Amino acid sequence: MRFFLLPVLLLLTGASPERSSPVGTLGSVRYTLGSASSANQSPDSELLSLSAGAAEFLAPLNSFSELDRLAFLSHSATNLCGSIDYFPLGYTLAETQTHAPSYLSTELYFPALSSLITAVDLDQMNQTLATLTALPSRFHRHSTGQNAGAAVKQIWASKLNTTLPSTFSLAEITHVSTPQKSVVATLPGDSEETVILGSHLDTINSEEGIEGLSPGADDDGSGVAILTEILRIVEANGLRFHRRIELHVYAAEEIGLVGSRELAVQYKREGKAIAGMLQFDMAYYSQPADLGRLFFLENYTSLDLTRNAIRLTKRYIGDVYDRGVLPLFAASDHRSWWEQGYPALFPFENPTADNPSIHTAKDTILQFDDGLRMKRMVQLGLLFLSYQAGLKTLDAEAPAEVEKLRTTKVAKDLFLNLEGARDSYTLSASTPATAAYLEICRIENAGDFRCLGPRLKLTKGVSLSGRNVFAAKLSFAGGEKYRVEAFDASDTLIARRHISLEIKDLPRAQPAGE
Repeated sequence: MRFFLLPVLLLLTGASPERSSPVGTLGSVRYTLGSASSANQSPDSELLSLSAGAAEFLAPLNSFSELDRLAFLSHSATNLCGSIDYFPLGYTLAETQTHAPSYLSTELYFPALSSLITAVDLDQMNQTLATLTALPSRFHRHSTGQNAGAAVKQIWASKLNTTLPSTFSLAEITHVSTPQKSVVATLPGDSEETVILGSHLDTINSEEGIEGLSPGADDDGSGVAILTEILRIVEANGLRFHRRIELHVYAAEEIGLVGSRELAVQYKREGKAIAGMLQFDMAYYSQPADLGRLFFLENYTSLDLTRNAIRLTKRYIGDVYDRGVLPLFAASDHRSWWEQGYPALFPFENPTADNPSIHTAKDTILQFDDGLRMKRMVQLGLLFLSYQAGLKTLDAEAPAEVEKLRTTKVAKDLFLNLEGARDSYTLSASTPATAAYLEICRIENAGDFRCLGPRLKLTKGVSLSGRNVFAAKLSFAGGEKYRVEAFDASDTLIARRHISLEIKDLPRAQPAGE
């Protein structure tokens, strides 16, 4: 998966799987060509957008061979994974986004985790990559690609600690729209609430077609290697969690998020509770100027999970991150879960200077650096699981850490004003001049440092009398409590206040004479 920015000159309409037309016997496909010329267009295509060097279309899909053809053309035109989307018949988007608080507040600190994340072993990950890249191709219809899931399952089986009373179960998942199988490792928890870590199995050679060499070391052998190392460390240390853990390696991502979309739709249909989804896709390539930094992308991701990931990165790994945004519909498999209403997180390489060798025969381990970013991704994955799923070995330490947090002083230099009528209010906040943005979320009480609902971010403040003023229209319900936090440009918390709303009906004035 590679991204680059396209200066949009003309946007005719947005691509949506819920459009009534055009739809074929297999659904519809959004794809991209180098121009709006009729050459190479799929039959009955509608032009969606036109930009410098790319034209985006929506077309009915009547054969999977046509989907493959359009995937090669789309990747060749843009080298964007988001350049193609497959929407099966009946595919719909969730109307609302769900939210699950982290099991442990990410403001807590556990020294044991600082020790745990030092166990990351790059040599172990390189062994996984060597096995995967030894296959000529992992394209979903290539002969070796169709059986690549079995190779991953075998690697994972070799990491399991069978002496433990409960361990990961491994399964290959058959799909409707691709012969390639996804691989899922499941570790039971105390509840069915599930935390998912994902990557994708398949590769593509956009210039040479199905038979072209496609080692896919970075895209996305690196993601599979990260999941394998996380599984190894979990098993080697006998780590167990309160929430259910699933590690996913998805089939056929490169032709339109096929495997992950099928799974996400199935989970939604079955009513499964997903407490968070973290996708690893491309993590080994780094230009020297990047210094192995993690880029948290804002497309199709949860603000609360991103805030938590930034806190964990700063506390345990260092100030080694940035934020990033991808163009248009560019995304990885986390988008499939986001579209079904589940919270998602996507750390990535530098989105403006990522690996130029992906989708070619040159995407090999020879293109890599010292692996610092990939090691940090594993550390982030372990931290994410520990907090979002609740690492059981932290249970004894958690109460003392919560008490420390409650007694930690945070400046209250926020002046809040709430105006409006029932269910519709304008919240205004005056902050220190160093505040770059505000975040607001619903809480249970001032002593619980988790969010019970999605965060709201306010970024457009105005300067007034040496302070910044932020305002937003909000819907409050009586009795709800909220936390308002101000952060500076380096994501450091500089002020915090709590508010609660009590709605009281005033007695009506009685008319004279009654």
